[in-house]
Amino acid sequence: MISKEQVQAIAELSRISLTSEESERMARELDSILEYFAVLAEADTEGVEPMTHAVLTGSDPREDVAEPEDPERVERMIKAMPETERRYLRVPGVLERMKHD
Repeated sequence: MISKEQVQAIAELSRISLTSEESERMARELDSILEYFAVLAEADTEGVEPMTHAVLTGSDPREDVAEPEDPERVERMIKAMPETERRYLRVPGVLERMKHD
C-alpha cells in the first residue's frame, strides 16, 4: 500500500501542494492503479508481439537527426528564461533540495 507520506514526497518532487485529505485520496487512487497493473501482469501474453502505440498510426517514427544550431533561436530562448548562467539555463536543483529536507 502506498502511504500518505509517500504521496507527500512525490507531491513535493512534482512541486504540487496537497492537503492531508488529498494525500489520503491520492494514496487510495494510486493503490487502485497498482492493483490493476497486478491484474494486467497475470494476462497471458505468450506469442503476442509488442506494440509501440495503442492504435496503428501507419507511420514510422522519424530518424533522430541533429539539425544545425540556429544562433538567433538559441539567443531568443536564453533571453526568455528567467535565470541563466553563461549560455546555460539555471533551474532549481531537485535532488539537492531532497537531501536537505
